[in-house]
Amino acid sequence: MAIGEAGISFYPAGGHNHDGQSSSLLDFSKYSVWDWEWDFITSATPLRAGRQLEHYQSFVQTIGEVVSQSVLTPAGLTLLPGSLLGSTIAAGTLAATSLHANSITADQISAGAITGDLLNANVVLVNQVIQSNNYSPNVSGWAIFGNGDAEFANTSIRGTLTAVELQIDENNFWEDDGFMLGGNTGIYTSNGNVRIGTNVIIEGTIIADQIAINNNNFWNDGGFALGGTAGIYTSDGVVRIGTSVIIEGDIVADSV
Repeated sequence: MAIGEAGISFYPAGGHNHDGQSSSLLDFSKYSVWDWEWDFITSATPLRAGRQLEHYQSFVQTIGEVVSQSVLTPAGLTLLPGSLLGSTIAAGTLAATSLHANSITADQISAGAITGDLLNANVVLVNQVIQSNNYSPNVSGWAIFGNGDAEFANTSIRGTLTAVELQIDENNFWEDDGFMLGGNTGIYTSNGNVRIGTNVIIEGTIIADQIAINNNNFWNDGGFALGGTAGIYTSDGVVRIGTSVIIEGDIVADSV
C-alpha cells in the first residue's frame, strides 16, 4: 500500500479487494468522508458487520467523553428557550440542588404544566418554604412553611374550616374551652359562664329564663327579688316588702 497526498493505492496488481470491490485508489481530491453514508451496511459479511458495530460504539463513547469532559464539566449546559420539555426529562434526574437560584420563574412555566399528581410529597421539606416573591412577614405576599405554618392575606374557604383555635391576638380568640372578644373588659367565658366585663347597651329584646345579679337580686318566671327578703320580693304570688317604706308621693289603690 502506498500513501500519497492525492490518495491511497493498494497493491499488488488489482489493488485491495474490499468485499468484492476494487479499492486500488481513493482520490481525496474528489472524495471526502461525507461521500459515505453514516449507517450500518445490512448486506455486509458477519466480519464487516462486527467491525462496524465496534467502530460505532467506540464513536459513541468518544462523543460522550468529549461532551461530559470538555463541554459540560467546565461550562455547564445552556439550553435554548423551548428546547426542554417535561416529557423529555426522566423521572428523578432533575433535583432542586441542580438548579441555580431564580433560574426558573413563573412566566417560564406553561399553564397546567405542573399538576398535583406531578408533585413529589417531599417538595416542601422541613425548614424550607414556598413563598411569593414579595413576601415580607406580616406585611405582604404569602408563604407556606415546611413546619406546617402558613401566612396569607385575605382567604376564601368554600368548605368547612376545622381548627383547634381561631385567634386574632391574646384578647380575641375562640377555642374549644371558650372565647374572648376584647379581653376581660369585653365578652368572654369563665368557668363555663359567659361574662361581660363592661356596661352593655341593648337596643333590642332580652329573652332569658332568668335575669340575676345574685341570689338576692333576680327576676325569673316565678317572681323577683330586689334586695332579698329585706327588700321587695315575691312570695306565693304576692309582692312583699320586707322593711319600712317611705312613700313621698300618693298611694293609689282599689282599697287600703
